Amino acid sequence: MDYVALFARGSLTDFSNLLANALASNTQSVVQAVQTWDPDKLPNTPDEDVIERLVKQGSVRCPQLLTDQAEQLDPTEADKTVIEFGERVTRRVTRLILAVPYEGEREVFLLRADTSSTNNPRVLRLTDKELHLAVDDPPGDAAQIKAMFEAQIAHIEQYLGWSRQQIDRHNQQIQEQVPRLLAQRREQLRATRDLQGDIGYPVRGRPDRQGR
Repeated sequence: MDYVALFARGSLTDFSNLLANALASNTQSVVQAVQTWDPDKLPNTPDEDVIERLVKQGSVRCPQLLTDQAEQLDPTEADKTVIEFGERVTRRVTRLILAVPYEGEREVFLLRADTSSTNNPRVLRLTDKELHLAVDDPPGDAAQIKAMFEAQIAHIEQYLGWSRQQIDRHNQQIQEQVPRLLAQRREQLRATRDLQGDIGYPVRGRPDRQGR
């Protein structure tokens, strides 16, 4: 079974799966949501409701590993190719698996942060709720096996730390931008309504000039 390479998508020539681009797309979606919010409903919607909804839409939840809830799965077997006496040999070996739950967005595991390296972590499986780590052909010492799992976890945590730095900055910017964007949108709508009122013709469906 092929392993899943984490934080490995996106490169100097492929920008489609960089974390920076995903965060920029989230920001743009918030700007678009403000600009397309129903102008007939926005004036009657409390600021705190709009801000809460837009901040939630634009923010990203960086995954957090719940290592204290990690559990071993039943052992399986896997094919392992080794070099013996100069020849490539495939043999069946024991595979131990550790399921590590996490909270946050799965997609972050697949995007390359601004800080990275060529030695990306790999996992046996990535689901919406947990990572499966594997040790093939394990040694006979339990403490050594545990250390091997912990080394994999530490490697993943290092990459998550790099992603989290970007995500925290992004989330802070979203919290700061949304109130400003909302105020600009409300002012735009008020100016348009006032301009209509000054033209002199009645506005269909509006018996008076509200907000004047």
